[in-house]
Amino acid sequence: MKVDLALGEQRFSVDVRVPDEQINVAQAKYTPARQTWEEVIEEGLRRPIGAAPLRSHSLAGKKVAVIVDDWGRPTPAHRVLPAVLREVHAAGARVEDVTILTGTGVHLPMNQEDMIRKVGREQFDRYSCLPHDAFDEANMTYIGLSPRGTPLWINRRVAEADFKVVVGRIAPHNTHGYEGGAKMITPATSHWLSVLRNHSCNFSPYCEYGSYGQNPSRADVDDIGGMVNLEYIVNFVVNRFGEPLRAFCGHRILAHRAGIAYGDREVWGAEIGEKADVTIATLGANLARGAHAPSPLEQAAIGTRARWEDPSRDPGTLIFVGPPAGPEAVPSGWEREKASWAFDQIFVEHERRDQQRTPREVSDRCKSIRGEYYARRPGYLCDVVFAINRPSETVIKKNNARFEADIQRAVDEALDRQGNDARVLILREAANTLPMPQFHSFPELEGLTPEGDVPAQPGGMAVAAG
Repeated sequence: MKVDLALGEQRFSVDVRVPDEQINVAQAKYTPARQTWEEVIEEGLRRPIGAAPLRSHSLAGKKVAVIVDDWGRPTPAHRVLPAVLREVHAAGARVEDVTILTGTGVHLPMNQEDMIRKVGREQFDRYSCLPHDAFDEANMTYIGLSPRGTPLWINRRVAEADFKVVVGRIAPHNTHGYEGGAKMITPATSHWLSVLRNHSCNFSPYCEYGSYGQNPSRADVDDIGGMVNLEYIVNFVVNRFGEPLRAFCGHRILAHRAGIAYGDREVWGAEIGEKADVTIATLGANLARGAHAPSPLEQAAIGTRARWEDPSRDPGTLIFVGPPAGPEAVPSGWEREKASWAFDQIFVEHERRDQQRTPREVSDRCKSIRGEYYARRPGYLCDVVFAINRPSETVIKKNNARFEADIQRAVDEALDRQGNDARVLILREAANTLPMPQFHSFPELEGLTPEGDVPAQPGGMAVAAG
């Protein structure tokens, strides 16, 4: 079968010499936006999932915390907060009892100018608006241990709130499977040690884009959402250009799951059945990386049979065509040190706690080490071959990969190694397509009414994922 591929203006084709039925060409749907942010949020608030409408809660005399994502996420909070706050006040909350916080996690807290840009001048002037600071020890409250052993300290304003609403997006995430939901509690408004403990789970092979049911990082934050009684989520799914498609409001688990199910089918997912023995991937003619900015190399690796899944066989082969490397910056001493580590040393270094460093220095160091792991992960999962456009030597080395200028030769060699019965996956838009053996199934969503007429879920437990 002749397969045509593209990378921007480049066009090329390869002959994949296996029966057509062994070849799977996978590409996510493109769903155009048909509503504005204001229209999407109004519709979502009218149709809550697994919870009563926000305005029907009794909030008179109660403290309310409204948490929005920070500068690291693209949600235009200034456009959606007015509708959320109208519902909060319709439920009886007073202006002086409402606090708006940015879920900064371990990022640098937002300054006043950034806060105004994020939440809007009107909201900033009217409400108490605060950036979360994960390193502000005096402003933390200890909640307890999560079922997975994460010691949980959260922002005092969040802990003391009688009612909590989180506002953000749902999109594939490279460690927690998906953004959104209770991830706005941990890491977004938690102490740096709580964040670090949760992020130590990130090395699990189940911590990757699109992983939900067995993902320990995601399960931990969902449990934490129950521990702190996260009452209401307002989450959005956007298309590849960051345009709003739907809002998913209501129960912290059920509304979040509904957003995942929708996004899998309508935005980012492609169902592939069994993982491939050989994957051929490129960015496609449209080089826009998508609103959720995934790693195309990592997404392609997810569709390829991993080394750990069947140790008795050679791992799958990923042939990746990316853009040519630009000038490579001179690496810092720290970057050279990380690059010198054996793969297993990454885990040892991540768990070091040098008390001569400040808390932020420890946190930043661990984040950088996890970045080293993510950069090497595709080459750990499968055999990586970069074709046509040579990437930097650093990228090749990190993935224990090789470069082959002739993509046809790379494909032929991979098929010789994998055999005539090899399953082949073609990803023409690896940046916008998340290959999934199958879409997530959430039977508990069946029969939900727009008014949220479902049995109550236990407050301190996460519902088992499908």
